[in-house]
Amino acid sequence: MPIYPWLPSLSDLLFSTSLLASRCASRGPVDLDNPPTGRLVSETGVSAAAHNDAVHAFGVGVGPPFPVTHARTFTGASWTIDLVGKFDLAPTGPPESVASLPVSAVSYDDHLYVFGILKDHSIQTLAYTVDGGSWVQQATGPGGLRTTEPITTAAFRHRLYLLARDSGTNHLRMTSTADLDTFNPWVDVLEPAGFPPVSSVAAEPLDVAAGIFRDRIYLATRWKPTNHIALNFSEDGANWSGWRIPQFDVDPAFDPADLQFGATAALAPVGNHLYIFAPTLDENQDFQHIVWVY
Repeated sequence: MPIYPWLPSLSDLLFSTSLLASRCASRGPVDLDNPPTGRLVSETGVSAAAHNDAVHAFGVGVGPPFPVTHARTFTGASWTIDLVGKFDLAPTGPPESVASLPVSAVSYDDHLYVFGILKDHSIQTLAYTVDGGSWVQQATGPGGLRTTEPITTAAFRHRLYLLARDSGTNHLRMTSTADLDTFNPWVDVLEPAGFPPVSSVAAEPLDVAAGIFRDRIYLATRWKPTNHIALNFSEDGANWSGWRIPQFDVDPAFDPADLQFGATAALAPVGNHLYIFAPTLDENQDFQHIVWVY
């Protein structure tokens, strides 16, 4: 899908896009296909992570049980495909649905972990690898919280953080662990005292994405009922700056919430900028959901 600028100024756009282009190889889209080992396919969202100088991507096939497949590359030119395992994951729709919620992958403490949402809507570590080629299934998780939305994970300040929307309270909650055996209790991502929350115009978060930038953990969340994206960050994983909507237009009469998004955002740090990508809720005249970037 084409990307249109969602930036506060032309100078920022020119600097940011040139920097992004200088850091990215000039490659078009490719099919992750390796005849000896197979093809990466997914009936749901795809997760990706960097680990041991390689890029790793994960998809979930038709189930149940749902096969989690893995693709790895060191150069982007050739890929190896393997099966992480088959798991009783939560379907995206009715119990008879053949597609599941996506998994979330994160590199932490020299291990690459894959988390998933089980059919009872609990969150669990599915498997891990050290070398990126051989998998060990592991069934540990934080317990307690149940969710029907995609989760996100991040390694920050020597801890592994997990964030999810709680189906019971509709709150955005987080936990963390140092060893994957003992998890902190789930806590809400709170507003700082006295800060007028942007989220007050919307009762519930829809989903969440996380990224690490300049020694901070950043969150990007869609909010009901407007489907706008608001950002939050923390320097310690406990105290949060508060939700803010990225500026779309310098015209103060423009309502940022008019720009509605239809799926989970993606965050990517490049140089001195943190990029946020998200597709629009409504289709354009060509029946496409345009991806905007801030």
